[in-house]
Amino acid sequence: MKFSEDLKKYFLDEKFNSALKVTIADKKENLQESIDFLKELARHRNVIHIGAVDHQDSIDRKIQKGNWLHQHFMEVADKCVGIDINQEGIEYLKSHYGIQNIYCADILKDSLSFLDEQNWDIAFLPDVLEHIPDVFSFLQKLHERLKNKCEYFCLTVPNAFCLRNIVNAFKGIEKINSDHKYWFTPYTIGKLMAQAGFEVQEIHYATRGIAKKKKKIEDRIKSFFFRSKPCLRDTIILFSKF
Repeated sequence: MKFSEDLKKYFLDEKFNSALKVTIADKKENLQESIDFLKELARHRNVIHIGAVDHQDSIDRKIQKGNWLHQHFMEVADKCVGIDINQEGIEYLKSHYGIQNIYCADILKDSLSFLDEQNWDIAFLPDVLEHIPDVFSFLQKLHERLKNKCEYFCLTVPNAFCLRNIVNAFKGIEKINSDHKYWFTPYTIGKLMAQAGFEVQEIHYATRGIAKKKKKIEDRIKSFFFRSKPCLRDTIILFSKF
């Protein structure tokens, strides 16, 4: 779903409405998993993957199951570099799996020679923003760092409106990664990005694990809801320009 030009005026505080109603989904959006969606964005592009290591205790499991995102980027991108602050995880990936072009660095301040070596098409920040305490400051600094180095930017964040949150709310519980600081809505992440300097383009929704046909009745029911109501899916994907 593309953000309208009128909505972008609210993002930038050019307009105000204390009870703004925002269309947040296109009912025609295909049901797909986040890895598949991001992989297609990376295909035949020069890619920077921020937060490439993932959780270190899940690396082996994800690689074995084919769910380690950086591997998918390496398979389809013309060139792919990974950046992460997890030195131990990077050393493990290099020694156990021979992963190259992955750097231990702070994207906001460390010297990164590869940024000037060529034109970069797209930078990805998947499943990272919710772990950062000061997200607005981070996005501002990231925009400043990469705006003349890279053309597009794509991030994924947890969807506050996802089906499991609604179900858990009826039970009086919240189920969450204990390191997460935020849930996001389509409007709030769009506004954050716009005010940080990005030119927000469009938003999509993706699932985790059940986009493909499964036998379990529970998964079939979930797939029905996800097809008819995209905004109930687990993940928000936001695509923008620097």
